[in-house]
Amino acid sequence: MTAIILSGGNNRRMLRNKAFLQIGQKTIIEREIEVLSTLFSRIVVVANTPESHKHLKVSLVSDLFPGKGPLGGIYSGLMASGDKHNFVVGCDLPFLNAGLLSYMIEVKNDRDLVVAKLNGFLEPLHAIYSRHCLIPIRRQLDRNELRIQSFFGEVKVRYIRKSEIKRYDPKGIAFFNVNTRYDLEKARSIAEN
Repeated sequence: MTAIILSGGNNRRMLRNKAFLQIGQKTIIEREIEVLSTLFSRIVVVANTPESHKHLKVSLVSDLFPGKGPLGGIYSGLMASGDKHNFVVGCDLPFLNAGLLSYMIEVKNDRDLVVAKLNGFLEPLHAIYSRHCLIPIRRQLDRNELRIQSFFGEVKVRYIRKSEIKRYDPKGIAFFNVNTRYDLEKARSIAEN
């Protein structure tokens, strides 16, 4: 299985690439790679500017659909991977949980998508996608329909419930993402404790 990190985006709220924000001794993307490298044979970073990620020593691919948001990044990552199933994550989740990821891999079975559902909200940028998702994603991109969840009805989905997540993530930080300066300070505080 390949892990795909989406490191594009406009970063409107932070005004700089969230992947390179420092938390403790490492950047967010370095923290992610540290966890992902224990579980996945290959890590691919999809970026608008791959050259700025060269120091990471991972596979780098350009976004095939720049300006089409995370959906374009997911498509680009799946196209770059030769694996049937791939874990896709945004570049702004500093507290990935290896136990939870292992569980998601374990329960994927024949599903095209494994995604967490927390308090009625889906977490599509911390999910397993199969290559069967490529066709419906491409249809959406061609229609400029960029909401990730719009194609979920066309594929076989395994939803991970809150009770399943709590077994591995009792503190509830695996899906914590850094979008604002406040989030960054909170993440730094969590990392210190």
